[in-house]
Amino acid sequence: MRSYLLDPHTYFGGNLTDASIELEFLHELASSLDSLLTEAAARPPAELPPLSDSVAVVAGDRGCLYSELFPPLVHEAFLISSIIFLERQFRTYVAGLRQALSTPLSFNDLSGSVLERFRTFCQKVCLLDLGLSPEQWQDLAGLIALRNCLIHSGGVLEGSRDRASAESFVRRHGIPEILQGRLVFSRSTSTLVLRLLTDAIEAFYRAALNRFPREG
Repeated sequence: MRSYLLDPHTYFGGNLTDASIELEFLHELASSLDSLLTEAAARPPAELPPLSDSVAVVAGDRGCLYSELFPPLVHEAFLISSIIFLERQFRTYVAGLRQALSTPLSFNDLSGSVLERFRTFCQKVCLLDLGLSPEQWQDLAGLIALRNCLIHSGGVLEGSRDRASAESFVRRHGIPEILQGRLVFSRSTSTLVLRLLTDAIEAFYRAALNRFPREG
């Protein structure tokens, strides 16, 4: 995160650059996950160490492990990592606004979810239009709901307090899959996550750079 001592335009511009680089890393990760697993699954069994007895009961062999069981898990992890990145951006952004506008109110002084607090701070406290459509706000809420379902209920929708938002997201985009009441993630989910986050991050920082033009 950039130093608060920078002028606002430089601060937000620098953090946009940092965020763009992180998104590129996430893109590279998403594009590599399935190919790495496919390569591992294609290796001759003789080149792979045997599975432990407990894993072998479920997987049968490493080809099955890499081709069927691991892909949903790694894309679950990708979503969780992506939301960690998003929430870190919220806090970095709010820190810049607090410095630029000299407001004593902090992120933690507000109530609600992380997304709700971010939106309230920017739009109501700082009167900054972040440039997102209602559908984009719904998508961010949906991504966070998917993450919460994974963390709190292992991806099972039944009984999850985030079920309605998660199911609404799935209806809009057709992914992730829901099989036997459980969310199933794939490469297509990770690709969608990246697109939605990239569009949102660019809109956030474009709004800040317009609000705080370059000095001089």
